Amino acid sequence: MRTVGYIPEEGAKQKVTKQGGTPTPPEPPTPPEPKDDGTGTPTPPEPKDDPVKKGGKKE
Repeated sequence: MRTVGYIPEEGAKQKVTKQGGTPTPPEPPTPPEPKDDGTGTPTPPEPKDDPVKKGGKKE
């Protein structure tokens, strides 16, 4: 019944200050980074293909 993350009476002021300042800056910068780069998505698949092909040839 008592959840540490759900205490609006006792930690309402403290949580609002911490949550409003901590999660606000990290949330916006995280999604825009990968979207702006665009190459971040196609980059991982390329290196994976190389090792997969090498392993297949050895077998």
